[in-house]
Amino acid sequence: MPADEKPAMLQAICDAYPDLWTLSSCGLTPDRQSIPVLLNRNAYIHNTNAARILVISGLSGKRADSALADHLLQRILADPRYHSSNWAISVIPDTNPSHRFDLSRPYPPDSGFFYDSEFPEMRYLWRYICWQAPDLVIEISEETITSIESNNAASQVMPSLANTLRLLDENTLLGALGAGHPDELNPICGVRLTCQPDTLISQLD
Repeated sequence: MPADEKPAMLQAICDAYPDLWTLSSCGLTPDRQSIPVLLNRNAYIHNTNAARILVISGLSGKRADSALADHLLQRILADPRYHSSNWAISVIPDTNPSHRFDLSRPYPPDSGFFYDSEFPEMRYLWRYICWQAPDLVIEISEETITSIESNNAASQVMPSLANTLRLLDENTLLGALGAGHPDELNPICGVRLTCQPDTLISQLD
């Protein structure tokens, strides 16, 4: 899906299910391009019984990763299971809309935390996730081989992920979120899923 069509897809979901989602933004690129978010309305509610899940894609700058997120958006629009009150799914389908740099690391940003003119996306993303404090962050990336990696927090808190591969690099976004106490918050569970588009939904299920 071309980048200029992605906001229209997000808006279509919000228009179809206004009680569930709203269109938001988590920051700006250096050229003032918005980084859109499909925000579940329960994402702010910390006493909800729904699992608050944030799905992100595109950190590496590979357009294939952003295209993978398009499959998820299309499924959210069409599949009633994603409208369940048990899930509060928000999506940042392209964390790196300019695709000019690899924003995979280092995290947390250790300099230029505000007003960084070169890589502001990393700062925006880090602050946004720490502020939202979701129960689980899922990073999706397109690769030939399917793999599931869990950060330290997820492997300890979620028994179903105990036997998955461990994310050992704490300089990545998910690694840093699960390693300590990001921004004076508890560690945030994170899972990195790599797969092909035709297996994405089955892996998420």
